[in-house]
Amino acid sequence: MREREALEYLDRTLPRDVGFTLNRVSWSSAAMEFGKSRPVRARPASYQTSREWGVSISYSAPDGDYLDVSMQRSLSKAVRNAVGKFLAWRLEHEGQPTGTGNAA
Repeated sequence: MREREALEYLDRTLPRDVGFTLNRVSWSSAAMEFGKSRPVRARPASYQTSREWGVSISYSAPDGDYLDVSMQRSLSKAVRNAVGKFLAWRLEHEGQPTGTGNAA
């Protein structure tokens, strides 16, 4: 799944009163050594880098707001996970069937 496809899928799948964002996160951190005392940065220096996709879904419900972020290395997994969690939450809290589409 490409970014444009993910955006179109989210727009098509989620009701219009549900907000979403899609982002790609990249970070690097120094590797740490955990010995008998406090953790220290490794020598020689070593760095770990990771990249993940994030999908956030927000919804203002009568009984409380919904906000969740799904982070995955795979864009399609992040999208499916975020949508699945929201639809399950909505079914539990509002009795709305899944797959409500773009109806407002």
